[in-house]
Amino acid sequence: MRPLAGLVEHYLREWDSRGWASAYHSLIELGPPILPELAARFDVARDAAFRAALVELASRLRTPDALPLVTRALSDPSPDVWKAALDACVALASPQTVQALEAVLAGPPAGRTSREDWEAWVAEALEQARAEAGRLGVSQRIATRVGSAFDREALAALRPPPDIVIELGLYGIYHDDSLIERHLHDLAETAAPRQIVFNVQTQNPEIEYIARVWRDHRGERCVWRLRPLELLLGWARSAGYVPAAVRSDRQGIYRIVRLEREEDAG
Repeated sequence: MRPLAGLVEHYLREWDSRGWASAYHSLIELGPPILPELAARFDVARDAAFRAALVELASRLRTPDALPLVTRALSDPSPDVWKAALDACVALASPQTVQALEAVLAGPPAGRTSREDWEAWVAEALEQARAEAGRLGVSQRIATRVGSAFDREALAALRPPPDIVIELGLYGIYHDDSLIERHLHDLAETAAPRQIVFNVQTQNPEIEYIARVWRDHRGERCVWRLRPLELLLGWARSAGYVPAAVRSDRQGIYRIVRLEREEDAG
């Protein structure tokens, strides 16, 4: 079994156990690469509640790559599953999800659902998806760039400079303290966002398991760096940012932090 597939399988087995909250966040942390594994499990899962959970999880990855799985779920015979898929279409609102909903609205109802109920549910989701896509202006406002977070010149070249920078996983993947500390200063001196949002693992009981079965961006063992929150906040303060909000998941694994420029604080 591929390392990533093994890790996803491990977390999915915990979906209905006490460890589901932790597993849920760990799966989201793995990101869009887990979608093929989610789709494979969806195709063979007999439990409708599990299939619905997979669809909801896919939507939380906030990527258009989840749409094929969501579209398949729209024709699932279980109301729990196709309703989860309707919610996912709204969450992933885009021209593509609107087209998918228009197509299923014109087609036969899923499972044994009556035509009247089917049209009512799909029409409501379609209305919401259209409104959300229009509100976001997603087709006009999204642009992608490929670069290194540690490239000072790349940060300085961002146009327009971002008001908010979101960094997920960055402080756990890279072990070099000086690299992270310098990055925060480079970010403050170049892009100079008003806010920085990041996550960091301060403890994780499955850190050794992850290191054994997962591979990082270099193809090597994924040894996550657990960093004390106080250390990162100290680096941030020296770069001119102070914490505006700090939250934790119920398992105490992740801290989600929103920083703001000290000059703008309070």
